[in-house]
Amino acid sequence: MVIVFIATRKRGVFLENPDQISAYEYPAYYSPESPSFSRAAVYQCSASRQLFISGTASIVGHQSLFHDDIAGQTQQTIKNLKRLIEHANAQTGTISQFDLSNSPAVKIYLRNPADLAIVLPIIKDTLSNGDNICYLHADICRQELDIEIEMLINNSH
Repeated sequence: MVIVFIATRKRGVFLENPDQISAYEYPAYYSPESPSFSRAAVYQCSASRQLFISGTASIVGHQSLFHDDIAGQTQQTIKNLKRLIEHANAQTGTISQFDLSNSPAVKIYLRNPADLAIVLPIIKDTLSNGDNICYLHADICRQELDIEIEMLINNSH
């Protein structure tokens, strides 16, 4: 088991994806209690900023998309990541922007390990630095979803 946590004295800037409903506003039929997480957080660390993106899946609004279509889910998840990064750049408004290709740590969770053969070429086309990707066999946030991606993006000013 690996446990990762972050501790800081400064509060981060918490962000949501404009194309998704905040998890804490999900309708009650997903769960008796809404989850309480943000889609991402920006932290300022001396001369750099970091964007931490929580598990992102094929969800628009609050609806899961592309049931039983791992390629479609992967492509939608990447669209959600790009949209969240675009929003982070607009909200934090500095000259130096976050970029999907500047990620030293990516975790990709797959419900079915056999899906890696389909997911791998899509990920390689999207992320230029494939050396920092960890693929994990895991349960995903919703039963109908088969992939979830989380990442860290660095940004130096």
